[in-house]
Amino acid sequence: MQIASVIIEYSDDKLDKTFDYLYEGNENIIGKRVKVNFNHKEVVGYILDTSFSGLTKESLEKEYGFKLNYINEVIDTETLINEELLDVASYMSYKYVSPLISCLQIMLPKTLKPKSVKRSTIKYLLGYKYLKQVTNLTKKQEELLSYIKENKVVLSKDVNVGIANALLNKGCIEKVDVEQFRKAHISDEKDYGKEIELNDEQKSALDNILSSNKQCSLIEGVTGSGKSEVYFSLAKHYYNKGENIILLVPEIILTSQIAARFKSYFKDELALLHSSLSEGEKYDEYRRIKNGEVRVVIGTRSAIFAPLNNLGLIVIDEEHSESYKQESTPCY
Repeated sequence: MQIASVIIEYSDDKLDKTFDYLYEGNENIIGKRVKVNFNHKEVVGYILDTSFSGLTKESLEKEYGFKLNYINEVIDTETLINEELLDVASYMSYKYVSPLISCLQIMLPKTLKPKSVKRSTIKYLLGYKYLKQVTNLTKKQEELLSYIKENKVVLSKDVNVGIANALLNKGCIEKVDVEQFRKAHISDEKDYGKEIELNDEQKSALDNILSSNKQCSLIEGVTGSGKSEVYFSLAKHYYNKGENIILLVPEIILTSQIAARFKSYFKDELALLHSSLSEGEKYDEYRRIKNGEVRVVIGTRSAIFAPLNNLGLIVIDEEHSESYKQESTPCY
């Protein structure tokens, strides 16, 4: 029997505490959303901690002195926020005198928030998966089977469906659903694919930052002086060390400009997070980051909460901008 400490979805100072619920499973449920009964209503909560007990429900209720309810449903199969971000939320709750649930909610896309909202649909495409090699195949069937074997899974839109159906009938392949991620669009700029040599001032700034033992550095320069080239070189340095990068910009329009430059090097390991994305795009970008498919995140203020592990560098472009200040609770 697990005793789960659950914080419910209501952002209210009087409810800024955890409530205990019971769960009979043995798996780790910390960091997941759950449905629970609260004040005669089913609400969504977020599990912050658990403990195991060998006592029965009746014995626990006698020990606690009040009735304990079971969790109705565990919504998520994986944790939504890693331990580091949970620590950040706790720090923010204390520093900015805000309910903890408010701090957790700003870290997640709308469809993943610990709140009773509709979850964004995961989209799938039809694909084919390699099973085995057989004899008596035509040349085209052998070519397609080899292609599927090499790629493990291919989409139906990328192959001749007639030949694929023949391979299905022979038991060489099977149909599978392939999850489709809705990526934020980043334009391709051919000029950005070229290696750019830093000038003396840019090299000096880069060398000073990398040789400094300080955790924070300030780059000053007028618009067009090449600060973004220094960011880019810093990002490449930490990327090549195996560490991940967050780059914040004050306005949404700036994300597309910088992202195009960064895409030339980081390819599909780059993600965008900002309010102009659709809820489906935000949901999928967040999951790509959390699943470790992304190494670099570019976005506006709330992108600071991207669930990147092994974070090596945070760049705050135009850090003096008022846009970095959140005006609603929590006012971080």
